[in-house]
Amino acid sequence: AGSTDRRGPGVRAHRRPVVEGQALAEHNAPGSLELVERPVPVPGAGEVLAQVGYAGCNFADTMMWRGTYPHPKGYPLIAGLEFAGRIAAIGPGVKGIAVGDRIAAFVEEAGVFADYCIVPVERVIPIPDAVSLKVAASFPTQALTAWHMLHTVATVRPGDKVLIHAIGGGVGLCLTQLAVAAGATVFGTIGTAGKEARALAVGATAVVNRGERDFVEAIAAAAGGHVDKVYDSTGATILDRSFELIRPLGHIVSFGEDENGELYFANISNNTIYKLVLATPNPDNCEPPFPGCNPADLAEPYGTLDFFDISGFLSAFNNGEAAADLAEPTGTFDFFDVSAFLSLYNNGCP
Repeated sequence: AGSTDRRGPGVRAHRRPVVEGQALAEHNAPGSLELVERPVPVPGAGEVLAQVGYAGCNFADTMMWRGTYPHPKGYPLIAGLEFAGRIAAIGPGVKGIAVGDRIAAFVEEAGVFADYCIVPVERVIPIPDAVSLKVAASFPTQALTAWHMLHTVATVRPGDKVLIHAIGGGVGLCLTQLAVAAGATVFGTIGTAGKEARALAVGATAVVNRGERDFVEAIAAAAGGHVDKVYDSTGATILDRSFELIRPLGHIVSFGEDENGELYFANISNNTIYKLVLATPNPDNCEPPFPGCNPADLAEPYGTLDFFDISGFLSAFNNGEAAADLAEPTGTFDFFDVSAFLSLYNNGCP
């Protein structure tokens, strides 16, 4: 979402020494949002001041609005992590960038839901002439996340069968297009009817509505068996059931936890494993070992163990599944013998 690029191709002088922005109020009042005026920031050494043309609104921004973002920014806060616009001013020591240049950027500190924002120069991404500000604004978070998951985290190869959960979302659509471009066959799931249309339009082979069909059976039928890679932003039961679809030594990349579910946490300090039932975290209870979560939300411990007793740890972690049921090791190796490690890890797979 964003404004039109109404200020024209050049950057005009400020009519007033303030910047308008959407500010989130204190985190104990979730959902608060107001329009505020603040002084136009001045770029410091290694920084630029950017005039925002378009700003991307992502799930992380909605979490900031609810007060559940796992990387607290402090409130009140002007949210927004990615944008596209033009350079309005440059700070000391900045080279290779000129006022008026079109840029996109990811701003870790947030603050792009405003007329102007400060950007560290190392985060600046020049925009090619053929790319509009509107398109560029959606690039830093969604497209880069998708690209790295496909080419850095778990390399996709021509002929791979790829399953993408929440395929109709921003990252899902980027994953689809990039995976197809890499020669993969893409399958997907959605939770809301109608979201399959765009995914199919940009190259997905089949999309299953999880509310209408068992996605494991439907994807297996569409793919003719197992898939090579799964990319999941939902977590919980959807992530768990995805293991039924993955081939041996396939890759499952989990990059979110949108579905309510359960997490397990090993507390090293008292050798206890807890089951954490996901709920809306209480930001007022940010004490270790659960930053952003209320320790009172923890279920009773499953048991205690010597943290370095691997078999005991696995037995407790698996909640009653005997560690003896685990497969025998593939082999042993000198940890510093990289070639042997890779050989065992790949287990004969290229």
